[in-house]
Amino acid sequence: TTSLRENRASNEASVTVTGSSNGFFVSQVGPLGGSGNTATIEVRGNENGAGLSVIRTAADTRTALDSYAGLFRGGVFQVGEDNLLDLSVEGNRNVFAVAQDGSGNRIDGTQDGGGNMAAVVQVGAMNTSVFSQVGSNNALGITQ
Repeated sequence: TTSLRENRASNEASVTVTGSSNGFFVSQVGPLGGSGNTATIEVRGNENGAGLSVIRTAADTRTALDSYAGLFRGGVFQVGEDNLLDLSVEGNRNVFAVAQDGSGNRIDGTQDGGGNMAAVVQVGAMNTSVFSQVGSNNALGITQ
């Protein structure tokens, strides 16, 4: 499991996860009124993030939405204004959660494969989530 934590006025992270059964967590905390956090995440492989031992069904995605402060492995947490996350997932049975707290948040995400799950929580004004899923048995939950 890899963890990255940034606490500045403007944070930028790029993470690539390749292979199977990997965990990662990105935390970017900037002040309100800051110039924004940017994260680019690429996941290539199978069972990255929480894996099947934690989340097995689409209904389990709701658990991640209910407890975003304690994100599962395979998570991104951004605090501040004008947060941006570009998330690309290829493979099967990958599970992750995203939380953005502040205004002007944007998430652009793609999932390509089967059995992938994502939970997105955006708290604040002027939020945008754009997500694309290709494959079967994928699940996505978004709360704004």
